[in-house]
Amino acid sequence: MSGAEGAESASAQKKLRELEKRVKQLSEQFAEKEAECERLRQAHASYALAQYADKSTDLNELLDAYGDQILSIPNVEGLVVNLLNETGDALVTAYLRLPEEFDGIRNTYKGFHYPLDQPDVNVIVFQEAKPRIVTHDDLSEYAENTRMRFERWKMRNLLVLPLNVKTKDDALQPIGSVMVFSQEHFLDLQLAESVDTIGELFARRILLHWNRQQAIESAQTVKTLYAEIHQFISYMTSMNSRTTVEEVYAVVAEQFIKRFGFDIVGILLEENRRLSIEHIAFSKPFVSLSEKYEPFRLDTKYALNARDGASAMAYVNNQRFLFDDCLKLMHLPMSAKDKASLTLLKTPRTFLIVPIRLNTKPIGVMWLGTLAQTMPLPETNLALIELLISFISTAIRNAQAHGLVEQQHDQIESLSQDLQEKIALLDQVAGKDRVTGLNNFSSFEDELKRRTSEYQRAGEDGALSIILFDIDEFAQLSEAYGQQAVNQILQETGAKIRSCVRDMDFVARYGNEEFAVLLPQCDLANAIAIAERVRNKMNSEKFVIDGKRKTVTISGGCAQFHVDENSRDFISRVDEALYAAKRQGRNCIITAGDTISESTI
Repeated sequence: MSGAEGAESASAQKKLRELEKRVKQLSEQFAEKEAECERLRQAHASYALAQYADKSTDLNELLDAYGDQILSIPNVEGLVVNLLNETGDALVTAYLRLPEEFDGIRNTYKGFHYPLDQPDVNVIVFQEAKPRIVTHDDLSEYAENTRMRFERWKMRNLLVLPLNVKTKDDALQPIGSVMVFSQEHFLDLQLAESVDTIGELFARRILLHWNRQQAIESAQTVKTLYAEIHQFISYMTSMNSRTTVEEVYAVVAEQFIKRFGFDIVGILLEENRRLSIEHIAFSKPFVSLSEKYEPFRLDTKYALNARDGASAMAYVNNQRFLFDDCLKLMHLPMSAKDKASLTLLKTPRTFLIVPIRLNTKPIGVMWLGTLAQTMPLPETNLALIELLISFISTAIRNAQAHGLVEQQHDQIESLSQDLQEKIALLDQVAGKDRVTGLNNFSSFEDELKRRTSEYQRAGEDGALSIILFDIDEFAQLSEAYGQQAVNQILQETGAKIRSCVRDMDFVARYGNEEFAVLLPQCDLANAIAIAERVRNKMNSEKFVIDGKRKTVTISGGCAQFHVDENSRDFISRVDEALYAAKRQGRNCIITAGDTISESTI
């Protein structure tokens, strides 16, 4: 190579090095800009979240938004938020987001209490105000509830950290705990920083709405319970002090089946650290299950260990457990005894397990379940059921005391009165139909017997009439639109009937799609006029079902009471008239013994 060529080569290499250096500088500048942009994006996202949190007025919406952010963190597959209750003695599960296979138990664990005197990992983290990681290797350090959740939710590991709010002096104050977990990945303490960052944006608003919700729910529950008890306290009378334990079980089970619509009622009592199924009862459609279930009842004892089943868990934790639909839970891990019990029941749907308490301490549990369809149970209903069950222990102890210590007559009489009070309360409180809010079949029967007796004593003075209505083609409506739409139709039909009658008239849901109206001081001609008013209202006011307007018609039968007949014969005549209306093409009114009909519209 000549000297000129060498100089040219050296010059090219120098330019190449300068170019590489410049490219490197530009790359570093680009990386810095990109990082700055990312910081700005995160800052904007945080600002947007903070704005949303500040503007949110609903706790559930706020927790949903918080949950969305937590679950957007890579590898996080489940989230549980526990908040301190208003009495300050327990953490309460306020929110859950679980893997899809466990979606059916979300409501079961929502509302679960972790007393602050128990060594659950949530309690420890809340009290220490420091995060913890739980793995298979250290499960033995924690309470049984922690171990069961870990295993049954198939966690690889669990990260629990306090949910904090900042005080005025910038100190951190725990208001609850947050559990995040993964079934596939290991979550380390570095992830806690991301969870804390999101928590800082939401915690104060969560605390504000949590306190507000607790206050509202407490007020509603107290108001409901007070109203129910106050309304029916005058009906409470003492009961025969010689009631046996078996009679107590039978009466209680009958009341819960008849009045609340449950299909199965079980009473389990603790003896020698085990729960025995003392009594089981089924509604009429499912009474055939009794024979097959009886061997299981006699042979099964639940150890007072949460792993032995949900009944033991309810007893040990002194908390109720509600399973919205057990058919959707059959694939999940559960104790062998629970699996066997649910299998014997064939179609277990809603199932409620409530502790039976004596002086706030559990002495057993009660099962309340449905087998045909699920049953919605709002918090006010659950609180009422818990209140009524709380008095069962008194009745049981009463009967046991009568059998064992007959000479303690005064004590037995007092305890026996408590049972009668609760039975009277059940009788009165449960006189309404759950779907329509109208009187139910049982209360209608009682009112019919009372009214017919009055009119028989009065002789020819006054008049008493009945109208029976039946929604036309109800089975087809149910098949076409489903249960939710059918419930809407029932509710609106009940409201239309109620709007067409007088305040003194007694309106009830008589059957699945049947309604009854008892009309005191009303003769047949006026009863026909009222029935036609209802029929015309159904024809003229369309229902909105699945966003579409649809006409739903109704047929009716009516009759006036004869003083020489009993209530059974009276209602039979009306029933025959109703079926005559059905046979004549529906959408008409027929009077008992007549052939009068109205043309369809």
